[in-house]
Amino acid sequence: MHFQHSAITLSRAAILGTSVALSAASIATAEAPEYTLTLGALSEDFIGRSQQYATLGFNGLALSGAFEHGRLSASATLGQPIYGDADVLLNYDISLALGNGDWQIGVGKVDRNWSPSQYSSLIMGQNAPAFHSAYLRKSEASEIDLPVLRWLGAWDGEFFVGTTEDAGQPSNALIMGMRARVRPIENLEIDFVRTAQWGGTGQPNDLETFINILAGRTNSGVASGANQMAGVGISYTLPNLADGTRIYYQTIGEDEAGGGPSCLMHMGGVEVNLPLFGVPSQVTLEHTDTRIARTTSGFCGANTAYNNNTYSYAQNGVVIGSAIDSQSVSTALYVKHQFDDMSVDWSIGHYLINDQNRAAHRLSSTSAEGFVVSAAVSREMLGGTLSALIAHQGFDLNTAGFGSGTRVGVSFQKTF
Repeated sequence: MHFQHSAITLSRAAILGTSVALSAASIATAEAPEYTLTLGALSEDFIGRSQQYATLGFNGLALSGAFEHGRLSASATLGQPIYGDADVLLNYDISLALGNGDWQIGVGKVDRNWSPSQYSSLIMGQNAPAFHSAYLRKSEASEIDLPVLRWLGAWDGEFFVGTTEDAGQPSNALIMGMRARVRPIENLEIDFVRTAQWGGTGQPNDLETFINILAGRTNSGVASGANQMAGVGISYTLPNLADGTRIYYQTIGEDEAGGGPSCLMHMGGVEVNLPLFGVPSQVTLEHTDTRIARTTSGFCGANTAYNNNTYSYAQNGVVIGSAIDSQSVSTALYVKHQFDDMSVDWSIGHYLINDQNRAAHRLSSTSAEGFVVSAAVSREMLGGTLSALIAHQGFDLNTAGFGSGTRVGVSFQKTF
């Protein structure tokens, strides 16, 4: 069986993150409004927690609801996080189905994970709180009718324009995202992604600037202050190896040269589905490196990733891309087990954060290195789903406020 969409993945999402993605999944078959209450608490936050378990995973009180009426779908989550965004969090998603229902146009604060990895993304993940956006999305993959493009296979994608808020950039800064996934041969998926930041207080945000950004003309002219990132992800599944093995890789460029991404950072992994001691399990080994080498022409170099003279690639102080932020390296092992009456996931990772001792780093003002170990257990109980978490971080991240030591968490979720 292919474990990525198995019961344990759905169970963990249901327990640990009352997200818009969960609400949207619920409304697909719901005939009446459905509400979910989540209570969660964690003694102290740690690096990668929101990336792995979503913003509200073990992180406060939340109430979500969702309904569907004809082609209109709506969902909302009202929550009070303990960590991260200290204000009341309101995620929402209102969409209208188009055509045969495989296209949606909508607005909302929605979590996105643009990556071949289910755990992290270099360009657009759920490490940071969601931001307001309007989008056009093709949610179901289908082939292009034009003969000249039919070789691309089934495709899906999304285009959005939104706004981010962060102390390190102009107020009301705009952000655009473009994604297209194609499947030219069986078991191969290629994911093209791109984002751009522009506008905000004191910056040009007229139609000419937007057109130049769409065309990629940002090295000079009215759009020269824009911050662009782009890259590609590749995923290939070997169905006959174990119960399914997937190899994936993503590279994202922080700059543009010759019409393509340059100044690259990298992420890759291997995901294996197999029985461990008779228990259906999934094992993932993943490596991420946001250190960027200096080009032969002298551009980029240390501390380039997620940094720009005008825009910070962050929402409310938290980077929108990888949880390790800039100039950092991580290697992590993630394991999931699905038992008859409960699910278990655990991980161990080695991290090197801010290896250049950059004082303005969002996580730590000095270099930090060590391990993070975590384990979570969940099962149906008391008419809902109860989960518990224990984690240990072996190093301090003084800017983010993630101290070394052991922390414990609990979460309960009930749908009614």
